[in-house]
Amino acid sequence: MNHNGFSFFPAIIPAGTVMYHGSLTKEPPKSFEWLAFEIEHAEGFALDVDFPVTVDETEIGTKTARMKSTSSTQKILNRSAQDGGGAWRHPPGYVQSHQATKDLHVLYIDGMSAGKTDLGTMDAELYVLYGKPNENFEDGEYTRAKVLCAMITKWGYDGFVRMEIGFEYVHCDFSKDLALISSLALYNHDGVVSDSSMVFYQWARAVAEDYDGVGTERLRIDYSSMISGLFYPLNITTIDPARPDLMRLATAGMDDCQKLKPEVELMARLPRRFTVNWQAVTDTIVRRYANRLAFMSTDDISEAYLIDEFETASRTYMNAPEPKDSKAPLSPELLEEAISSCVAQPLLPATFRKSQWSREDELIAVALEVVTKDICSVILQSYNALRAAINKDVSEGMSASASHASRVAKRAHREVKELVSTLDWSQWKQVRRCPPGEMMFTIMWPLGNTEDYFHPGCVPISEIDMNRDTYFKDTFPGDRKPRPPREQKH
Repeated sequence: MNHNGFSFFPAIIPAGTVMYHGSLTKEPPKSFEWLAFEIEHAEGFALDVDFPVTVDETEIGTKTARMKSTSSTQKILNRSAQDGGGAWRHPPGYVQSHQATKDLHVLYIDGMSAGKTDLGTMDAELYVLYGKPNENFEDGEYTRAKVLCAMITKWGYDGFVRMEIGFEYVHCDFSKDLALISSLALYNHDGVVSDSSMVFYQWARAVAEDYDGVGTERLRIDYSSMISGLFYPLNITTIDPARPDLMRLATAGMDDCQKLKPEVELMARLPRRFTVNWQAVTDTIVRRYANRLAFMSTDDISEAYLIDEFETASRTYMNAPEPKDSKAPLSPELLEEAISSCVAQPLLPATFRKSQWSREDELIAVALEVVTKDICSVILQSYNALRAAINKDVSEGMSASASHASRVAKRAHREVKELVSTLDWSQWKQVRRCPPGEMMFTIMWPLGNTEDYFHPGCVPISEIDMNRDTYFKDTFPGDRKPRPPREQKH
């Protein structure tokens, strides 16, 4: 969703991985070409369907001329034949299946780096690797891929991976390391029985399964060898004042961006590390806080629910002092210990191997620590302030409507909203399965009723408690008796 990338990762496509190539010929490519991870992605470049383009008749000659510098197969974005309706089509083709015969060493360029736009999607490729802005797209995909392949194969790569509407892999030499499994002919425009109206939907649905990545079984990313423009003092602010969200490498300029190129080359020549799966560490942080912060930042959350969320998110990291029945806040020292524990815990799987960390691991860890400390500080400091306010209310006998806690809760709510705005996680742009304050629920012993079993759905917070146990209760043989005390495990 944040489509402008800044980083490069060495990665491996494991031996045995099957990828797909849309072609106008039955034979496999001779040199470099494009492969897709999803079948429908490749089919989009082989099907004989209408691909309307935004050109008028005066541009057709130029459009045809430009095609001479583009590939005739996977990357046909300008079609080679025109039907009577003014839409461009190409002859029916073939979908080839290719299998990696060894682990393929590839360069992954992050962001939507295969998107042909002027928004900054291609900045990493153009400014760091290609060395030319290509502002008017005078150099086509085929020309740029040829240059990139000549460059990165000298560094030891077999090709490079990018994303557009789906992840694609450019294999730099089809004469080796791939086995052609099949090359199947497709029906032409008159041979299909559907109206082909769903072709783009079918394509989009297939690649949408990869929103969270194509999976480690198809692409293993070496996060410990990451090179990023975010690691360096580059000016990556927006070029467009109307789009402050569009940070771009182009702002730094060609000279500064080219300084990253030797780093990318050096990274390629070093052995693969795979020391830490930083994506998994990041996912752990997001899983713990994303839904919680989304709910806490809603305008209509009740004060009781807000306090409960703060308490639940905080108590794991707090070492409650004596007396345990006191509502008093933590001392500054204990609060700082709690924040440090909150920051450290999600990083434990990574710090377990800290002696093996690379420089890149250190930089990624610092970035995650900064973000996590922002989260932990807001949550724990707000919770501690709420404890102090509630303790004061109790001692003064304040009413709920005019309490210190109510005022502190409003301030804490504002701070959470500011935190959410600053984090701007892509997960919050996704369509939610349930509204904030509800969760997708099915039976999980001991909770759940018959409706939850046959029709799982969104259930409000107030309805998820031990009264929601009729599914298991009704199927329990005999009269239900009170549960015995839980056995202590030794």
